[in-house]
Amino acid sequence: MVELLDIPEEDIEKKEGDGSSMQVDLGSNNTKSAVAKTSTRQTVFLPAIGLVEPSKLKPGDLVGLNKDSFLVLDLLPAEYDARV
Repeated sequence: MVELLDIPEEDIEKKEGDGSSMQVDLGSNNTKSAVAKTSTRQTVFLPAIGLVEPSKLKPGDLVGLNKDSFLVLDLLPAEYDARV
């Protein structure tokens, strides 16, 4: 996990106009998003974090991501080595 971000309320609401904005269903009052760096060196913005509560995450944590949707599935222990 690289960074946790707060999404402003005005960005959550669907905006009318040219269609350049995307409506994201964040569930019940979830205004957290995240930036994660994968083991394949991709940096991914996650508008919806996933199955782990945002309050349990902090920058530098190792997390398990779904390889297709990049949703956070699990918080990995600090001694976990992704290279194995």
